[in-house]
Amino acid sequence: MGSKDKLVERFKNEQTGIYIDIHRPHPGSIMKEWMVKTIYQHLKSNNLI
Repeated sequence: MGSKDKLVERFKNEQTGIYIDIHRPHPGSIMKEWMVKTIYQHLKSNNLI
């Protein structure tokens, strides 16, 4: 795996078995708007919210 993989965290919902890959913010620690929207859409499309 390349160095780009270090910028991604994989999370698993233990109840559903569904994974989501979340990019670590860089160079700072503030998550970008597109990532927040991606997470929201993932949760909504999987009926988790």
